[in-house]
Amino acid sequence: MAPGKSRVRPHLSGESGVRPGKSGVRPDVPHTVSTEARRRSRKVGSDPTFSGSVVSKPTPWLQTLRLDLREFVPADVEDIVRLDADPRVMKYIADGRVHSREETLALFPRILRYPRLYVDLGIWRASRRDTGAFIGWFSLKYAGKSSDIEIGYRLLPDAWGLGFATEGAAAMRDYGFDDLGLGRIIGVTHPGNRASQHVLRKVGMVDEGWGRYYDTRLRLFAIESGA
Repeated sequence: MAPGKSRVRPHLSGESGVRPGKSGVRPDVPHTVSTEARRRSRKVGSDPTFSGSVVSKPTPWLQTLRLDLREFVPADVEDIVRLDADPRVMKYIADGRVHSREETLALFPRILRYPRLYVDLGIWRASRRDTGAFIGWFSLKYAGKSSDIEIGYRLLPDAWGLGFATEGAAAMRDYGFDDLGLGRIIGVTHPGNRASQHVLRKVGMVDEGWGRYYDTRLRLFAIESGA
């Protein structure tokens, strides 16, 4: 592991389900996580999938030189409301339209459920270690309906141009290869999103042209284990 990085796996032993990278095929049924494993991977609280649940904020499971990454909890919803309401952030996401508060509130439970459906994968809240400020999120998850595992991120404009995207994406790459044993990781971007394409190249991904993900023709980048 590179200097300045520390991490513990977000889910520990005792889980059920086949982890990503073991079969090369996306499971038809989402993986499940045992109740015991859930208790070990976060502070005890009620199920965060449901509004009104009270859950202590978990400690970061991954730290880089400048970033803390942890699981989202219901109290974080306003961070995502602010993120997805910014037209600069959403410019290259789907149709480029910002999300209303109501839309974000409807979508947010998917973020909370994802690591419970797919063991060791997820979308993690990112904050600065020096100030504690929320800057966005990083993810390692299935790319849409495909069996490919992708690195993703979404950051507030205040965090742009400071190297956070590259730092977080590199941490996702290392976690996928070193901890999960993945053989290949991809990244996809809108054709016009040159900044994100630059980030993917900086973490070692190779431009593979075009791919179809999320029912859209996107620029495709990939890196193989050991590259």
